[in-house]
Amino acid sequence: MLINPYFFGRNFIFNLPFSSSVTFDTQGNAWVNKFGLAVISDSAMYTGTTGYTGAENISDSLLAFGLADFEVCLTVKLVSIPLEGSALIDSFKSIGLGEEGFQLFVYSDGRLSFYQKSGNEIKTVTPVVFTGIYYTIKAVRIAGVVSLYVDDVLVASGSMNVSFNSNWTAIGYQYFDNGYGYYPSRGYFRNAYAIMYA
Repeated sequence: MLINPYFFGRNFIFNLPFSSSVTFDTQGNAWVNKFGLAVISDSAMYTGTTGYTGAENISDSLLAFGLADFEVCLTVKLVSIPLEGSALIDSFKSIGLGEEGFQLFVYSDGRLSFYQKSGNEIKTVTPVVFTGIYYTIKAVRIAGVVSLYVDDVLVASGSMNVSFNSNWTAIGYQYFDNGYGYYPSRGYFRNAYAIMYA
C-alpha cells in the first residue's frame, strides 16, 4: 500500500461512499443524483449504459484547492468506455468564469489522464484501465507535481503547479458540456473522496 508522507496532516474535503443515498457525504456536503438516473446501492453507484448520469455536489467550490497539495481518489469498474472517453471526476468552472478546474479522465483506449481545463495534461503512455475490473484510481499533487496511481502503483506524473478554483464537482460524467460533450462513464463507482493536505 502507498504510504503518503502527509497521511497524518490531511483533511477530507468530501468522502462519498455511495451507500443507499447520495444526499450528504460523511463531511456533510450536499450531493444530488443527476436526473435521478444513476442507480445507488449499498455497494456502488451504477451510471448505466446510455445517457449521462452520476452524482454532483450542490454547494459551490467543493474542490477549490488553490495551490495546496491534495489527493482525489475513487474506485471504479467500467463496463464500457465510450469513444469520447469517460470523465471519472469533473471539477470545472464554466468557461465564462475564467477559473481553473480539472478532470480525472479515461480515454477510450484505457489511458488515464489528469487534465487541466486550459490544456495541461498528465496521462499514461499505455492503457492502464480496462473494463470489467475494479480499480482504485488516485491523483495526488505534492509540491506542484501531480502523480497518478492505479491500485497504489504510480503510472504517470508531471508538473502542474496550478491554482485550482473550480466551482462544481461531478462524479461519473462531465458537469458542463462546453461544446465538447459530456464524456459519460459506464460502470460502477465506490468510495470517492478528496483530501487537502495541511
